[in-house]
Amino acid sequence: MNSQRPEAFRMIGQRIPRVDARDKATGRTRYVADIKVQGALFGKVLRSPYPHARVLNVDISRAERLPGVRAVVTHADTPGVLYGSYSSGIKDEFILAKDRVRYVGDEVAAVAAIDPDIAMEALTLIRVNYEPLPGYFHPEEAMAEGTVPIHPSDRNIASHRLTVRGDPDAGLREADLVLDDRFETDLQIHAYLEPVACIVEYDSRDRFHLWAPIQNPSWSRIIFAEAMDLPIGRFHCVQTPIGGAFGGKLEQKLYLIGFLLARRAKRPIRLENTREEEFQSSMPRVPMVIYLKMGMRKDGLITAKTHRIIADNGAYAKYAPGVVNLGTYRIDGLYRIQNVRNECILVYTNRPPTSAFRGFGNPQITFAVESMIDVLSRKLGLDPLEVRIKNAALPGDVTAHGFRFTSCGFRESLEEVGRMMDYQRVRRERGPNEGIGLSGTTHVCGNRGFFPLFDGSTAIIRVDEGGNVRVIPGETDVGQGLLTTFAMIAAEALGVVLDRIRVDEGDTDLSAFGLGTWGDRATFIGGNAVRLAALEAKKEILRVAADMLEANVEDLDIHEDRIIVKGTPSRRLDFEEVTARAVYTQGGSPIMGKGTFIPESDGADSTLYGNISGTYAFGAQGCKVRVDPRTGEVEILEFYAAHDVGRAINPMACEGQVEGSVAQGIGYGLLEKVEYKDGVMLNPGFLHYRVPTALDVPKMCTALIESIDPAGPFGAKGVAEPSMTPTAACIANAIYNAVGVQIKEIPVTPQKVLKALKDKR
Repeated sequence: MNSQRPEAFRMIGQRIPRVDARDKATGRTRYVADIKVQGALFGKVLRSPYPHARVLNVDISRAERLPGVRAVVTHADTPGVLYGSYSSGIKDEFILAKDRVRYVGDEVAAVAAIDPDIAMEALTLIRVNYEPLPGYFHPEEAMAEGTVPIHPSDRNIASHRLTVRGDPDAGLREADLVLDDRFETDLQIHAYLEPVACIVEYDSRDRFHLWAPIQNPSWSRIIFAEAMDLPIGRFHCVQTPIGGAFGGKLEQKLYLIGFLLARRAKRPIRLENTREEEFQSSMPRVPMVIYLKMGMRKDGLITAKTHRIIADNGAYAKYAPGVVNLGTYRIDGLYRIQNVRNECILVYTNRPPTSAFRGFGNPQITFAVESMIDVLSRKLGLDPLEVRIKNAALPGDVTAHGFRFTSCGFRESLEEVGRMMDYQRVRRERGPNEGIGLSGTTHVCGNRGFFPLFDGSTAIIRVDEGGNVRVIPGETDVGQGLLTTFAMIAAEALGVVLDRIRVDEGDTDLSAFGLGTWGDRATFIGGNAVRLAALEAKKEILRVAADMLEANVEDLDIHEDRIIVKGTPSRRLDFEEVTARAVYTQGGSPIMGKGTFIPESDGADSTLYGNISGTYAFGAQGCKVRVDPRTGEVEILEFYAAHDVGRAINPMACEGQVEGSVAQGIGYGLLEKVEYKDGVMLNPGFLHYRVPTALDVPKMCTALIESIDPAGPFGAKGVAEPSMTPTAACIANAIYNAVGVQIKEIPVTPQKVLKALKDKR
């Protein structure tokens, strides 16, 4: 199938508007906040005002007596077991604080009342006695000798890993130039428009029902069962339409608090974060301090790379252990470097727990590595584009960490960016204080090392007597347009028009167990499962049609809602006619197809060596900036992005993903700064936390590189995460080219630019 020319497809490669676009544009889409449940109570959470303190006593008696209050819960109402992310193996958190709070916003108690105002008043009546403890707000500070432990651990270290490949010391000796420098990245808030919210019911069979914008409904049940100390079958999760996620809507503690309140009140519970609560507790991007050393020969060959990362875990270990262990060594496959030493130290601090965010550790290390490649190149008098092309990964490569590249369009991506931006001419003819920058990226399309049991997907397709096709995938749409992608894959594989297809959102009582949408796995792995399910259903339909047409099954095909005899188009049946016959003559049983796809990947060994993904995505970006040396302001004039997508199922959707990713990357690189004072967030909202607007996004040119992956559904692989990863580095390199100063901390604020220019002078 992958060898087919694009013109051989009916649906794949078409620019199809999203199947849910009309409902979203007209306001018909019902997000969880729009769902009305009769008799629902309103829940509110009491959060710690201290970044670090002992909890001496919690008195809820006055809150319980307030008219209209139906439930108040504290740690005493929890099972009292520590839980944590399945992937990290670290269990360090209670549902509600037991004897200590560890960041401003830590959950202490919760109430449910007949209206929100009463619930808020009840919070003010809860009396908590705290004993403040020293707070630590930077990982290097928190891991110093003599600090007060945030958790029982040595120097507040949550995890530590050292990985060595080849001979990095010999590689550095071989280099003609070695650079050793320090880079730092900060928190980034997901800043999705829809706050985390949920509706919880507790039924007469002691079963919890959750409606929430959750990225991983099936997987979350494992965490819920552990935290609540109950069998997994007691939890039913329904994914509601998601108003943005970017990694921030994996399992949330708010849902667990909803379970406690619903069980205590015996009534449905509605919980919704305020925007301030969202900023306080939304598990932002992991900040990192990166000590990086790289060597390069005069001919541009990169000989070795070593780094030591000290990462800010925040108060509890969510997905941050996976971020530092997995995200920070992916870039080692972008270039053909075999001599590597990576040390990653994850440190508890008294800031919000950090976790998954689009790119999963890749943007942080990419900022450092891609910045250093530019400096090495320029100090050796080399062209940064040519250096990248010289070292670029190629199809068939096996990286230092065991990644196997069955397809790779990185070199083509670099060349396309150079062509689009007219690189050599602009490099020669740029104006005063103008500069151009480049960067590259690679990413997984799934990750067997993240959930060690498997990294597959199963989809079910049900065709009824009216010819209506229902796709029940195991993976979830998080706002990126996966419903449309799955509908197009099903329509192509089955041979029917798109209007026949309906794709369900996640419901753990109906769909197969799925890992959810993260790691750019949804199109590659989930899409393959949908394709296989459609082909299975197609076999059953053709079997029935063969009897009706008195033909051999292998002589039939489905095309545009018609079952035809190949070579004799006049002999044909309507799709609905055949599906009705199939259902009516088989006891009313609908046509069913089940597809399971498990990629050819390996679980990494104890040293993180292994081919953890079935394929890998690549990309390159370039931009042109102008820097005002009087104010330090950076204006992005043009932006270019070329990404290897395998095959573009829907080019319009791919381009939208790239453009949205670049906008988010601009925010990460230039604008988004969380301000803290003594552990208190000073800008918990969009008024003072700046995210890019239309005025901040420049002219953008996007190219899709089609490497046609042999394992992908029709050759496709992911693009959502890698297209955000290189943007900050690209901007920093352009600033360096424009005014000769390298900014080593992001976001790159005007103040940092001015200071660097002053230091240079």
